[in-house]
Amino acid sequence: MNLAPSAFAALCITAACAGTAGTGATDTSAIRARAAQPATPAKLGGVRADSAYVAALRTALGADAELSLVPELQAASESALLAERKPGGVVLLEPNDGRVLAIFSVSGDRGDPLVTPTQPNSTFKSFTALAALRDGIVTPSSVHHCSGRYPFAGVTLSCPSAHGDEDARRALAVSCNSFFYDVGSRLDATHLAAVARAFGLDKHTGIELAEGLGSIPAPADDAHPLRPLLDAIGHGAYTVTLLELARAYAAIANGGRLPSLHLVDARRRADGVRVPSVHLPPEQLQFEPSALELVRRGLADAVAADYGKAHAFALEGYPFAGKPGGGDSPPRAGQVPTEAEQSVEQDTWFLGYAPPTRPTLLVAARLERARDGHVAASVVSRVLARVRELSP
Repeated sequence: MNLAPSAFAALCITAACAGTAGTGATDTSAIRARAAQPATPAKLGGVRADSAYVAALRTALGADAELSLVPELQAASESALLAERKPGGVVLLEPNDGRVLAIFSVSGDRGDPLVTPTQPNSTFKSFTALAALRDGIVTPSSVHHCSGRYPFAGVTLSCPSAHGDEDARRALAVSCNSFFYDVGSRLDATHLAAVARAFGLDKHTGIELAEGLGSIPAPADDAHPLRPLLDAIGHGAYTVTLLELARAYAAIANGGRLPSLHLVDARRRADGVRVPSVHLPPEQLQFEPSALELVRRGLADAVAADYGKAHAFALEGYPFAGKPGGGDSPPRAGQVPTEAEQSVEQDTWFLGYAPPTRPTLLVAARLERARDGHVAASVVSRVLARVRELSP
């Protein structure tokens, strides 16, 4: 079902949508926007009126709050997401300090896609790679042969392509399932969980809004021999929110510092004095720089290399790195779709940052029940194309 944007009248960044409120966060469950329409500038670089979404944020956070949002980026994000006419969320961050430069979502049947936990799909492979490199299960020169199939425990798992011989960097770039099935079959599940926990995938992001929490599962028992392999590719028992994943990828992008997300730069006292907000400094994660660099190179290749999974979304003259992910959407509550019906709807992710070295911008998008598994990459690419236009 392809709904018009006007059908999405309810704005929801809420504990009710997510199921779990963030400690100390503003509960905006009473807020519903008049319409989810993007703001329109009088001219490029001119003053923008708030969209209904931003107006609702200001109401939730207080009239005295000075928000970190950049009007041009906010408008670009809203326009790019609304163009898909699907539930979804998009957030833009300064990856070094966690400032939220734009944020927007359209709620679906599972709540607000920004804060509702769900499977991370192939975006999780970056963390699996870091865990494998830390444990020595793979090295930068390790080679795996992908035939398009991976037999394990009497079951043959599939990979979308037969990628042939590949190292970890290329496996990330092409998003090879077979490579990461093999890693998952040998990786200590508690070590993978430790990496996910280090990147905050089960923690509040620091944003001043209510948010859900992802979950890090206990190790699988012998009755579920395939689960470690499915966990390794993000189709198992791990769940994350878009905000958690954006924060985690910011740490990958910036070299291993996990920032605290924030929307409020300062507040104005009744006497007009501006009081800057105090935010936690980024947390330095304990990962080898060479491991993080390998992952970053794989994400850069995913866009820049002609074999990269997201190469179709590369922008001339504006390099960026990124990781796509996606999978079949779950059945709607109370419905039992046929296999053919279920395979039509896709949930899709893309985490991108620019430039690939010393990044200053991260864009994360997630769309639900799309007919194309690449729509999140399309949203991010369109936002970055607008950034390219605005760049001097």
